[in-house]
Amino acid sequence: MRAHGFGLSDVGKERTNNEDSLLIDDSLGLYIVADGMGGHAAGEVASSNAVRIVSRALHENNLLEMTFEQEGDLEQAVGIVEEAVQLACRRIWEMATSGQGFAGMGTTLTLLLVAGTKGIMVHVGDSRIYMARGGKIHQLSDDHTFTAELVRNGVFTPEQAQKSPYAHVLTRALGKSEKVQVDTLVFDVLPGDTFLLCSDGLTTYLDGAEMIGYLGADDIRSLPRRFVDLALERGGEDNITTVVARMSTDEGLTLDQEMYCTRVQTQFDTLQRVSLLRQVSMAGLVQVLDISREVILYPGEHAIVEGELCTSLIIILEGSMSVIRQGALVTTLGAGHHAGDMSCLRQRPSTATLQAQTTSRCLIVHFESLQRLIRKDPRLGIQLLQNLGEALSDRLDSTTSRLLSAASSEDTLQGLPAALLTP
Repeated sequence: MRAHGFGLSDVGKERTNNEDSLLIDDSLGLYIVADGMGGHAAGEVASSNAVRIVSRALHENNLLEMTFEQEGDLEQAVGIVEEAVQLACRRIWEMATSGQGFAGMGTTLTLLLVAGTKGIMVHVGDSRIYMARGGKIHQLSDDHTFTAELVRNGVFTPEQAQKSPYAHVLTRALGKSEKVQVDTLVFDVLPGDTFLLCSDGLTTYLDGAEMIGYLGADDIRSLPRRFVDLALERGGEDNITTVVARMSTDEGLTLDQEMYCTRVQTQFDTLQRVSLLRQVSMAGLVQVLDISREVILYPGEHAIVEGELCTSLIIILEGSMSVIRQGALVTTLGAGHHAGDMSCLRQRPSTATLQAQTTSRCLIVHFESLQRLIRKDPRLGIQLLQNLGEALSDRLDSTTSRLLSAASSEDTLQGLPAALLTP
């Protein structure tokens, strides 16, 4: 698979110079959008230097020779890209503090690097990257702005954030200090995946729900022009930059590639139905997949054994599995169900056995890896714990109903725990 990209940058209606920069390098699978700031020509200098420094560093490190499929290639590539971004940050900071009229200079930077079946996102600032897949659009990047942080922490609603005078105040940018905190994301790519990288000159006027109607077009070459025109028609108060890239296969897919695509699509489709992952973003699902390993269990094989310590969350992708307690069948779980979640709260011996009824594909998420992910992304951890609480509450309600239905006398009811009799 290869990516093919097209882009356009426009000064807009209100500005006299364009401080945005972009890069499209199909040979490397590299796409960048940078939105500079600093007044006069400083923003343009910051964004253009960021793009130039990062691109040159990636070429010098021979990323063209990496397939991301050899062991260690992916981790090495992520490290190289992160180092390139930090190098650009340091160089821009040196210019901004040199006393040569560039004080306050900085830039956002949103980067996509794709090779084979893998993609890498590196992101700083409030430019964005979206992925359109299967008629849906997913924002892969988070805005690093003051108001976006307030929205993520529940202080502002999205509507309040849009009206705030601090809506575009950045909390992260290249050149504001010698180093910068960088968001990275590694994910699988599929044929037909379409990516949009853009500055806030577009997202001020266009949201994801409207973008998906355009990104599904058979021919993407005219999309950058169309997006810029829409932003201009609706105000065009800022510079507008868009890059659209699509994954395609020139010679069709091999059998192995078809199997890979089916497996990846099944994983995402199933994860989106798992109650524990409800309302988790595409980026969050990607991170969960990144710490998971897929296993196949044949009839009679166990994923969890009663009485033994459970150290992993089990998510069923395909097949059916029996929940057995003290030799009796309690229930049957299918695709989209999960088990082992109680151990997320407290490590203790399992109260039931999870056994494959049919050949089943499962994702295994080790709790130590999950805890590291939660520490890395507390917002994802809060969502997971909230979903877990709701799942356990529903399970308690169901158990209470069954117990009450089975009770045949007032004596039996009086013997039940008070917690089960409380609405």
